[in-house]
Amino acid sequence: MPHDVVIRLADGFDHSGMIFLCLVSHFRGDIHNVDIFSNADLRCLYEQHKAAATDASLLVSPRKTSRYLYFDDQHCLKGWKNISTGAVKSPFPDVRDALAAASDISVDGMLQPYAFAGIHIVSSSLFDDLARFGEAFSIIDYYLSATERYKIQAIPASSDFRLVDAGKPESLPLAAALI
Repeated sequence: MPHDVVIRLADGFDHSGMIFLCLVSHFRGDIHNVDIFSNADLRCLYEQHKAAATDASLLVSPRKTSRYLYFDDQHCLKGWKNISTGAVKSPFPDVRDALAAASDISVDGMLQPYAFAGIHIVSSSLFDDLARFGEAFSIIDYYLSATERYKIQAIPASSDFRLVDAGKPESLPLAAALI
C-alpha cells in the first residue's frame, strides 16, 4: 500500500459509502472518518496503540447507538450487533450465539458493548491483509474477519469525549462549535 493514500471504505450499513482518510507512514496509519469531528487526543490515542502493541486500535465510547462492537475483558474485538435489527456478526460461535440470545445490549458481563467513534490506528502489520479486501469495503466487516488472526483492540474514550457526525447538514453547527 502506498505511503500517502486516501482509501474509500464503504459504509456497508446504508450503502451510501464513507470516505476515510488513511495517512500511512512506515509504522502506522491513522484512519479517521472525515465527517466525524471530536475532541479526541489523537497523539494520546497513538501512544496507547503503541504501548498496547496492537495491530489496530479502535476509539470507542459507551454512547447509545444502534450498532455496537463487543470486546472482551482484555478489550479485544469479539463481535458486532445491530440492536435495531438483531443482526449479529462474530467469527466466534459462542459469541455469535450469546449476542443473538441477548435481548438488549448486555451479554451477562461476558462482553462489553461500545459505540465505534470512527477513529482508529492501524499498524503496518495489517496493510497487506487490508489490500486483499479491494478498494471499497466495510471496515467493521474487515476487523471482524481479522480479529482471530490479529489483535484488534478497543481504546475507550475519555469521560470528556465529544463526537459530532457532520454527515448531516443539521450537525454542521455542532461540528463548528467543537472545532
